[in-house]
Amino acid sequence: MQNNLLVGNGLDIQLGGFDYLNKWILTRMLAKAKIGKYDSLFNGIISGDEIVELFFNMPSIARDVQQRKYDAVPYKCTDEQTVVLLRSAIKGFQRTYTEDITSIEQLGMEDIILLFQIYLLDNDDLLQYYKAAKQGYCQMLLDAIYCEGKIQTLSIPKAAKWYFLNFDNIFSLNYDNSLEKSLNRKVLHLHGDYKTIYHSENHKNALGYYRHKKKIANKYLPTLKQCNCNGILDFSGDMKYSFATSSTQCFKWFENVKDEIKSGKLNVDDLMRTLPPDQRDMLTTGIEKNLYWGDNYYFDVFESMTGELTIIGLAPNNDSHIFKCINKSNVEKVIFYRFGNESEADFKSKLKITKPVEIRDVKQLWDDLHISQPGVKKLTLSSKQCELVNVFCPQSEITFDELTKQINSIPTTTRRIIFEMMKYEISKEKYHTTPATREEQFNQFISFGKTLEVSSLSPQALFVLYLNYLSK
Repeated sequence: MQNNLLVGNGLDIQLGGFDYLNKWILTRMLAKAKIGKYDSLFNGIISGDEIVELFFNMPSIARDVQQRKYDAVPYKCTDEQTVVLLRSAIKGFQRTYTEDITSIEQLGMEDIILLFQIYLLDNDDLLQYYKAAKQGYCQMLLDAIYCEGKIQTLSIPKAAKWYFLNFDNIFSLNYDNSLEKSLNRKVLHLHGDYKTIYHSENHKNALGYYRHKKKIANKYLPTLKQCNCNGILDFSGDMKYSFATSSTQCFKWFENVKDEIKSGKLNVDDLMRTLPPDQRDMLTTGIEKNLYWGDNYYFDVFESMTGELTIIGLAPNNDSHIFKCINKSNVEKVIFYRFGNESEADFKSKLKITKPVEIRDVKQLWDDLHISQPGVKKLTLSSKQCELVNVFCPQSEITFDELTKQINSIPTTTRRIIFEMMKYEISKEKYHTTPATREEQFNQFISFGKTLEVSSLSPQALFVLYLNYLSK
């Protein structure tokens, strides 16, 4: 019997810690944007401060979606399929987000793509910027998830490798390549991975080779090369599935074309006559240099599974297209490792899997495999420090216990990036002019403390982090 495994972000969180939680990924993204790290992705059209300001407006748009103010917006699309997907996504958003949204990191990363499209559709004069805005945002996310390269260094403990090596097929929804490195075996990435360059920029791809030859391929700074991968991000699972499967069809078609030409079954000239002129040069080069076309996202392999499927690290209400594929397959049984204290009946009610499902506790699995989540180095705080930063931020005092809890909830890499952002902020000229009055001085402190306004971080926490790193 075939034994299959599907892993999601929960595995990376267990191996690497809370740096890989949604809210800290978004926090890192905003902090790096503030420094100007992503300006090159937008060709200098928009600054780091403007990028952050744009994202700080997202909760307001999200609340309008909750209140059904954008329900009619999808009908502005000319493509009928997009109308259906947008309507479905808006309804799903309203079901998922029932509480008041006040901060950007309360939103799912891919839900923000939905908010972008809704907002731009409602503002016709801005719609032309949607494609570029979406691409820039997705590339920022890919960098933030990359976590300064730490995600590519996650490893499976030796004692646990036997468990993962027991599976015939390993599928992943994660972009990192740490699992295959740890196990020294192939992992099939359904949504792409950091190691694979995006096809239009990849010199091993016929299109990418052509673009490089014509010197029209996009260029990335060495620090942002991970943004140029084939990772798929979108607000709709069906859109991700459609893109992935069409890319795979192109990939398989071209591999078959090369085989038939090599064997003499197909004449190159006959093939070229069937193609548009702009594709002939690319495909001729691809055949001559044995390049590939499209990309392989392995959904065909996933949908042809048999036997048993084990799922680790997925949320039951995410990635509906994945569950559709499971239902389409010939899998006889699904073992779903869940996280949380929800009752089995409530958990099963959220699953869209029609196959027989056995629910197991993922905490027990981690214990059995001796995979423990790395901790965060605790920062110590004195009551005098708490009093001091509260003086800096008189508009909203915070208790010693709450401040200590906040600063020690911030994961290690995210802490460092926040400090880099604060160091960059304090270098601005406005902080180096002598304040004329005490009130103006306080306003400077307040402004500094509001450098990154997210609900997980008070201005006082930002001050403490900044002062802590300065003292090292």
